[in-house]
Amino acid sequence: PACSVPIVQYRTYPPHSKLGIVHQDGFYSPGIQDYRPVWVSLTPCTRDMGGLALAVGQNKRGYFHNVGKPNPFPIPRDAIPAESWATTDYMPGD
Repeated sequence: PACSVPIVQYRTYPPHSKLGIVHQDGFYSPGIQDYRPVWVSLTPCTRDMGGLALAVGQNKRGYFHNVGKPNPFPIPRDAIPAESWATTDYMPGD
């Protein structure tokens, strides 16, 4: 069943910003069981702007973050196969 986590974060990044890095939310939320974040587009967001993209099926492979590097512990470029990425154009409320 759904539950709430008593924190709220609002983040916005300009298109192609280095702040919107490839990451795994669960890596940054240790101890939260069955973590399911919610992502909602507040404005139209096309693929070329860099909206949400998911690496389909890669959640079954564990964490990819390189803890040997400084925070934010980047994911190596070759860790996720290019063909696994899925995205779309988003409209407000998607």
